[in-house]
Amino acid sequence: MARRFYTIYVVPHARARFREIRLTPGFLAVCAGLAVALAAGALVLPGMALTSWVRGNAVQRLERENQALRGANDGYEQELAEFRGQIAGFEAMAAKFALLAGVEDLPTNRLPAGSAGDGGIATGALEPRYLEEELSILGRRAVALDQSFHVLERAYANQQVRLAGTPSILPTPGLLGSGYRHRKDPFTGRREFHAGLDIVANVGSPVAVTADGVVTQAGRMGGYGKVVFVSHGNGLSTRYAHLSRIHVKTGQKVRRGDLLGKVGATGRAMGYHLHYEVLRDDQKVNPLEYILDDDRLN
Repeated sequence: MARRFYTIYVVPHARARFREIRLTPGFLAVCAGLAVALAAGALVLPGMALTSWVRGNAVQRLERENQALRGANDGYEQELAEFRGQIAGFEAMAAKFALLAGVEDLPTNRLPAGSAGDGGIATGALEPRYLEEELSILGRRAVALDQSFHVLERAYANQQVRLAGTPSILPTPGLLGSGYRHRKDPFTGRREFHAGLDIVANVGSPVAVTADGVVTQAGRMGGYGKVVFVSHGNGLSTRYAHLSRIHVKTGQKVRRGDLLGKVGATGRAMGYHLHYEVLRDDQKVNPLEYILDDDRLN
């Protein structure tokens, strides 16, 4: 069977010889396919280019957002680390204050293992569940710190009251006469124990209370002459005897340094002086142990 051809005549111009081109159906089919492919490419390629451009911009935007999130995450981790460090510092400070105040049991000491110190969730692990656990730990530590400082505040307030009620100053400046020791009684001549401190001073010299307290007695009492008794709490009390004048009343509250009276020689006294006693749990003790400014004894 003779092959089929398609013949194309090409005439360049009127006088030139025409050209004859024979094309087989297969060739024409190939050319048609190429034409269709080119047309399809012309339609599809711009769309693909546009899609690629859009995707590229989206990827770049996501990368920028991811970098921003990483930066924010790093900043948040740093803030959490600083917060952990601050809480750890406050916990250490509370421990020192507790040692000074003699407080052995603080709420911060009762936290379970892994909840105290400067530990916590490792940085770089701020996933929601880790973040929730971290915040929970910091919250418990903050609450324990608040409770601990309340405990310390009460402890120091109690100590302040106790220290204010502890005799610590010289009631009047002067010369040390008879101390807390055995001596010959100036009236009987017998050897007896002198359970106080005699301070020789000019008549009328001011006598001050040596600690905060309440006057339990103010008036005359046998050999004490004019005397003032003061209770300071915590089992401590003081006595000021042989006064020439009394400036307080029974039941009156006094503060350390307040004027109680004036030096005299009332009662069993050989001369002008103050007889000063300190009692602990109703037992007379050496007053010199409760005088911090004993350098005023000339």
